[in-house]
Amino acid sequence: INFSWSYHTNILSLNCQLNPNISNNLNQKSLTNQEIEHIENVLKRNQYIQYIEQERIRKLIDRLDKMKENTTGNGLSQCLLCSNKRGILSRLFFSYANRQKLVCDNCSIQTHFNQNIVSLCNICSENRQLWKKSAAWFFRSLPKPS
Repeated sequence: INFSWSYHTNILSLNCQLNPNISNNLNQKSLTNQEIEHIENVLKRNQYIQYIEQERIRKLIDRLDKMKENTTGNGLSQCLLCSNKRGILSRLFFSYANRQKLVCDNCSIQTHFNQNIVSLCNICSENRQLWKKSAAWFFRSLPKPS
């Protein structure tokens, strides 16, 4: 018996491949009620774990969406995220790597990329964290909400 689960389709499939030499013996036997109950419990536990994982990822996506909705600046003369105006005595402003918009040092994070230090706005940094924590980097796409 071979179990497989697809991350993208969220489907658990059961593939039974029988050896021809022993198929007659297996056809004469059936699963006991205890074995069926055990299999059902395993499948229910798997379904619960999938639900918990989907909720965790949904919360990460919701957090990122709220951050995007709360942006107030224009990114040209003021910080894209908090609307602090750029002036002579104001804090440092960075034109961060991904979008070439201005963000203040309070709304940016310095990180390493290809052995260089780059500034990312908090939204881009959170987006990177989402890709890491949801394993989207492996599947090359964010999970679809269900």
